[in-house]
Amino acid sequence: MTEQIKRIVGKRKEPELTFHATAENLIRCSAIQNTKFANRICIPKGVYNFKTHEEADKQMENAILKSIAKRQEEIEKQYGK
Repeated sequence: MTEQIKRIVGKRKEPELTFHATAENLIRCSAIQNTKFANRICIPKGVYNFKTHEEADKQMENAILKSIAKRQEEIEKQYGK
């Protein structure tokens, strides 16, 4: 059974999957890797006390996701995408 796309939201297009790297994808990858934020996760300073490991994991996941979103915005501003 084939799914049909009923509505497309947004303008961003997914990159094509190819066996060879494209210039556009190489530029995007190098932009991510060659920045000061490439391996940086922004967790606010302080002492954190968690009741469970799940709470701690959730806080860490949220910090990672915020860092990824912030960096993606910077890349889009820089390269106009």
